[in-house]
Amino acid sequence: GKGAIVPATMPVGGWSPEKQALVQRIKDFQKIGPAEKKQWEVFCMMKQVQRYDPGSHDENFLNEFFLMQQAGQISAEKHESPEKLALVEKVKNVQKSGHMA
Repeated sequence: GKGAIVPATMPVGGWSPEKQALVQRIKDFQKIGPAEKKQWEVFCMMKQVQRYDPGSHDENFLNEFFLMQQAGQISAEKHESPEKLALVEKVKNVQKSGHMA
């Protein structure tokens, strides 16, 4: 666990300048084209999140998107379906914890 879960109902006024900048960056990134928009959606799927609104996520989540995106770890082509993604996620979790399900 990464500490306490912060409720996602923070008012816009409660955003830090960093979060505002990150949300704007993601919105701008999605405007570049369909492939970029898809990358953000794929990232949300990889994190098993159903909300595509960048404002509903925290800075860590938004930062991680750009880190992974720049590292070329998000491919809009590779991930066809959420089912397949869930499977990939499962495999990763098994490898991470070191014991089989």
